[in-house]
Amino acid sequence: MKEDMLLYAFLARYPLKYDALPEIKQQIMTFLEQQCGVRVDFDAEDALRRLLADGLVRTDEAGRLTAIAPSQARAHLDTLWDKLLDIDSLDHAATRP
Repeated sequence: MKEDMLLYAFLARYPLKYDALPEIKQQIMTFLEQQCGVRVDFDAEDALRRLLADGLVRTDEAGRLTAIAPSQARAHLDTLWDKLLDIDSLDHAATRP
């Protein structure tokens, strides 16, 4: 989740093409080292896969990756959580054999 949040934040500020993903990976790793004093092997591909699947990042026909606006992301995540925590859905899942 932390990887997803970091990649989302960077893409929200700096939309880029998919083939520039290694550059943003390096920028995030440098940011973490400078700001937090930690060295990590940031898995940008995995984070991007999740962000695309959740609809928080979109890609266009030119391969440009763009994060949806934070206000949209908040509402979108709220909707996803509501669906996940829907009592009727949970009850239905619990009664399946």
